[in-house]
Amino acid sequence: MKNLIECAKKRGLFRIDLSATAEGFPIYEKLDFKEKQNHYRDMRIVLYTMEHR
Repeated sequence: MKNLIECAKKRGLFRIDLSATAEGFPIYEKLDFKEKQNHYRDMRIVLYTMEHR
C-alpha cells in the first residue's frame, strides 16, 4: 500500500479512495487515510438469488 501511495504521488494523483472493512479500517488510518463524509449511502436491490438462476 505504501508503494501504491508513493506511485500515486509521483503521478500527480489528487487522492486515493477506498472502501475498508471494519478489520482493515485501523490499518488504513495508520497510513493517514481519513474517513470521508459520505453524502450518499450504498444501496442494493437483489433481483434474483442464486437458487433462481
